[in-house]
Amino acid sequence: MPTINSKPRLDRHIAQRNLAPFDMTVMAAKKIDWKNFIMAQAGEGPNSLTLQHALPADSFRFYLAVPKKTFERHAAKGLRGWALVDKVANKPFPDAVILHATGSGAHLQVAAHAKEPFLGMSLGIEGDPSRFKTVRVSDVAMVHAAHDDTIVGGFTLRVQASARS
Repeated sequence: MPTINSKPRLDRHIAQRNLAPFDMTVMAAKKIDWKNFIMAQAGEGPNSLTLQHALPADSFRFYLAVPKKTFERHAAKGLRGWALVDKVANKPFPDAVILHATGSGAHLQVAAHAKEPFLGMSLGIEGDPSRFKTVRVSDVAMVHAAHDDTIVGGFTLRVQASARS
């Protein structure tokens, strides 16, 4: 049974692989598909989330939604590779602060939150089916690390995109 001190390299149940598939060809262009997730406090000190993917920037955009109070308390000062967005076509929850990844490797440092051990967030992917040139299968990973950069969890999403004729 995983605990707050479990290690993902020793306990395969911590991180979730291929949590949810994204078939971008069934999405309307300019609509963000959101997947909610929970980030737990790992150890003491700040934790981080890092977005990793190899998808082309001209076809895909990635977003992170954080409840406004959570963002203000724990994440507002820890943005690297994320930009605030004023307006999007759809939000996963009404009071969301929306961040747009400016590239792969976008990093969010989250201050220690032991009093609120679980923080809800949502990862969004927006795709433009008219720009898909070939069939692609690619993983998008959200890597969760402790204050010492030890990977403590996270998840992957499998993105499938087919060329349109």
